[in-house]
Amino acid sequence: MLKSSLPTVVPVRGGPSYSVGWRTVCRLNEIRPGHARLVLFNGTEIAVCREEDAVFAVAARCPTHQAPLSDGLVISGRLICPLHNCEYDLRSGINPHETSQRIAVYQAQVCEGDVELNASTVPHGPGVPDTYLGRWARHSGLEPHVGQVHDLAEGREPRVQTSATPGGNRFDEIRFLPAPLNKRHSGPIDTSTTIGPSADRPLRLDIPMLVGHMSYGALSIESKVALARATRDAGTACGSGDGGFHGRERDAAERYIIQVIPGHFPSPDILAQADAIEIHLGEASRPGHGAFIPAHKVTTEISLHREIPPHVDYITELTQCTATELQAHVSALREEATGVPIGVKFPAGALEQDIALALHSAVDYISIEGAEAGSSSREGAHKASHTGLDTLTALCRARKLLDETGAQTSLLIAGGFSRADHIAKALALGADAVVLGRAALWAIGCQNFQACDGGACPVGIATQEPNLRLRLNPDMSARRLATYLKGLRDGVAEYCRVMGGGTVRELRAAHLTARDWAVAETAGLQIDR
Repeated sequence: MLKSSLPTVVPVRGGPSYSVGWRTVCRLNEIRPGHARLVLFNGTEIAVCREEDAVFAVAARCPTHQAPLSDGLVISGRLICPLHNCEYDLRSGINPHETSQRIAVYQAQVCEGDVELNASTVPHGPGVPDTYLGRWARHSGLEPHVGQVHDLAEGREPRVQTSATPGGNRFDEIRFLPAPLNKRHSGPIDTSTTIGPSADRPLRLDIPMLVGHMSYGALSIESKVALARATRDAGTACGSGDGGFHGRERDAAERYIIQVIPGHFPSPDILAQADAIEIHLGEASRPGHGAFIPAHKVTTEISLHREIPPHVDYITELTQCTATELQAHVSALREEATGVPIGVKFPAGALEQDIALALHSAVDYISIEGAEAGSSSREGAHKASHTGLDTLTALCRARKLLDETGAQTSLLIAGGFSRADHIAKALALGADAVVLGRAALWAIGCQNFQACDGGACPVGIATQEPNLRLRLNPDMSARRLATYLKGLRDGVAEYCRVMGGGTVRELRAAHLTARDWAVAETAGLQIDR
């Protein structure tokens, strides 16, 4: 049952507690020169910084998204934020480039090789949550939609908003019309769906959502394995991304979709391991661009895997496809794919032309990204903010076009999904499945620091740095995502039950009403005024 709940009490760790005097917190040789170390003292997080043989102590969180300053570098008397490059003077705590921004400073000294803090200068703080990745988690200021994902991933009831947020997701303006009390379904709900039912080997999923394509290189292999393991446990599929097939990820997944670039197909033995193949024609978050990986993420391992030069910015080249060329690509893949569904993915733009192109090529499914779709890269983001159709509009127009042609092509939709109610509404409006991107990353531990390009992800997801990757426990992250996916499944099933259906395939637009005239017109719904 979906309901609002009281906040869950989470245990915290406060570290040693002292009121006065100088207290030892570590040895000087435990801090590398030019670096910092996180110390929990009096329940307060402190970054103890070393510059040559001098030490300084400052608040451990940057005011910008609460980034962990203990991962930063010490240069010329300043501590540099590892995520957003804000600078803080170690003596005053002031950001010299924006003097209104400052962090707390505490008294520190070195005595016979010991680093000591003056306890009287350190206030008693709230401690840090004694939870997975708690040392690097954002303790406050987390966006509500991210917090809801974390709640569900940890097995808690999500904090539910009782009304739509102004300027928020357009799906918030749609509401369900419950069936009469005597027609509500009381038995089990079938949440399964099939992608590419006309294929020789359709892709059958136990739940109507899957984890989308996020490439190895943009993400660490540990996070890729966590995503794959979770989908196995939840009975759904994950995508390889355009970074290529990875054996560890494939071994962890039960249902695996291999993404390919037109004209650059992997070997037949790799294609034979796919449960579906998706031709990547573009994405909403980087219109006109392929995947972008900054040079510092293109390690030797990544360069060998992707067969690209190391330590150089890399952009996947996405070439235009004519109807004849796309048809040839689909035919070539069918010869190697042993009957699995072949699909195409593209951003929501010229839908009429793009869907016609896809149908002409006889694909088994179409995956469309609405403008709300996110990315780990900021490359091209300035254009993404001003191009493309929103997810609701894209879904409704695509469904209408497919219905008009009578095509049995499956429709997948992506772009801003993280809640069961939004997913159920998308299914009712004609999606066969919903693709999750950022929500899956939030579930495995992402704190939404919004600095993925920098390669310094504090929780080991969007990074190739070995010391940061060690922080992510693939098993724990996989359990969190599996719990989240099952929570979404149960939420969707509950909406289906209230509508009187026994399967998610029975959800229809007739079960919906709109609170906004524009949304009603877009989705072809009645207005509830």
